[in-house]
Amino acid sequence: MPEYKCECCDFKTIDKGKYLKHNETIKHLKKMESYVKLEPVKQEHVIQEPVIQDPDLKVKVLKLEQTIEMLIKRIEVLENNQVAKPAVPLPVVEPVVEPVVEPVVEPVVEPVGIDEIINHIEHETHIDFEPYTDHKEYGDVVKWDKYVKEHLDEDTHNKISNGNVVFELLKDTYDGNSEKAIFKKMCKLIPKETIKVKDISRGKFSIYCEGKWFNQVEATERLEKLINILQRNISNLHYIHITCQELYQEVDYDIFIKLNEKVYEGNDIKKSIVKSILEYYKN
Repeated sequence: MPEYKCECCDFKTIDKGKYLKHNETIKHLKKMESYVKLEPVKQEHVIQEPVIQDPDLKVKVLKLEQTIEMLIKRIEVLENNQVAKPAVPLPVVEPVVEPVVEPVVEPVVEPVGIDEIINHIEHETHIDFEPYTDHKEYGDVVKWDKYVKEHLDEDTHNKISNGNVVFELLKDTYDGNSEKAIFKKMCKLIPKETIKVKDISRGKFSIYCEGKWFNQVEATERLEKLINILQRNISNLHYIHITCQELYQEVDYDIFIKLNEKVYEGNDIKKSIVKSILEYYKN
């Protein structure tokens, strides 16, 4: 085997790879600088070749050495001609911008005015009795039987003839009395935000009407007006029901009297209804 030797470093090896690596070390390069200054003549590596007696083996070794030398030159050429690849720029990451959420502004909704409710129920319950009224010297007489025949459909006639009460407000009156029926109806008609209760014990409250809040006196007048409309409506529904019932069967007098007591409770119930309304709307 050949021996590779570095004179300046006094380094010997039979491994050519180690020898090449040694030549690249910083220690070797520094010694080479000083060695060259001292010895201007180019250093030649002394390779001591063993004496090879076999001529075929000597040829093989020579070819191997030539091949190694050729490979070394190719590696040097490739290293010298290697083009440095341009640095790949890092991808630009756009900053995440949080979406601007506009605050939700709830629209200001005005409460329903009490006059709107009164006008609605007045229109809904209105009955034009003029075509069915006889004007007598002692007063006007309504022909209820004629009205019933012309305005109630067949299905309603059948239900009433079978003892059913088809009008909700009248049914609540018959089941209890007009005071309870009117209170129940008013709670359905008037939204909670239309009435503000300040002091129940002193009867202080306000009611929304015509774009402003009415005081206690005006508010009480509005509630009593609504009570009057509902009382009149109960009375008319009572007459319609009894008249229709009489077309098919005789009405029991005692039952009729009891129903009249429930229907016609008079003005005394107004204060009680208003107080119940304040209790219901206090929260």
